[in-house]
Amino acid sequence: MTLHLMHQIFSRHPQVRLHAVTVDEGIKGYRDTSLPIARKNCELLGIPHHIISFQEAVGVTMDEIAAYHDDLGECSYCGVFRRFCLNKKAKELGIDKLVMGHNLDDMAQSILMNFTNGDMQKLARLGPHTKIQPGLIPRLLPLRLIPEKEVMLYALVKGIEFHNAECPYSVRALRGSFRDIVDALEEKTPGTRHSIMNSYESIKDLLLEKYPPIKLNSCPSCGEPTSQKLCKTCLLKKRIQQ
Repeated sequence: MTLHLMHQIFSRHPQVRLHAVTVDEGIKGYRDTSLPIARKNCELLGIPHHIISFQEAVGVTMDEIAAYHDDLGECSYCGVFRRFCLNKKAKELGIDKLVMGHNLDDMAQSILMNFTNGDMQKLARLGPHTKIQPGLIPRLLPLRLIPEKEVMLYALVKGIEFHNAECPYSVRALRGSFRDIVDALEEKTPGTRHSIMNSYESIKDLLLEKYPPIKLNSCPSCGEPTSQKLCKTCLLKKRIQQ
């Protein structure tokens, strides 16, 4: 839906060029079945489609990572590596903004997860990003107030082909528990997702004031921005190479 909306809004804008980026995590039976659909949508709209894979950027596929049975869980690796791939490919293409497809359900779950975990700094960094950090491409979230079911309904009404499947590794993810919590609250008290989102929006400026963006270094291994000596991607790569 995000791709089609961006095309509808900006395709005739003389100063905006749209590119689509798909991250291929290397999940057999899941990502390989969605790539042709993404490619078909881009061809339909005349938007260049770019693919960056974990194998290419990190040197390992998600299926191979899963075989390690690491206590961190697959999603811990996937989230870090996906962000790395998107930032890397965006810089290669000269893209200055990444438009993501996160919906209201995604946002409510993330807010609740970070709040429950006491990770206020991570909560403060949730997009959309208004302050640009050197080396990091800011992210826009145009669907963040739209419920997941409405996004799907829009696609169905408009005849947009999409990949309706769940990642096989998500069943072990902590996010699944928070999805169930948010869904149960929404069913009992309709509007809960919007309330969670509105509450976050009302305190976001205060969070940013207390936890302003920190100065970033350049990772000596890959060159990506990091607040540590080595970036999270390189730390996780070393972990699975041990």
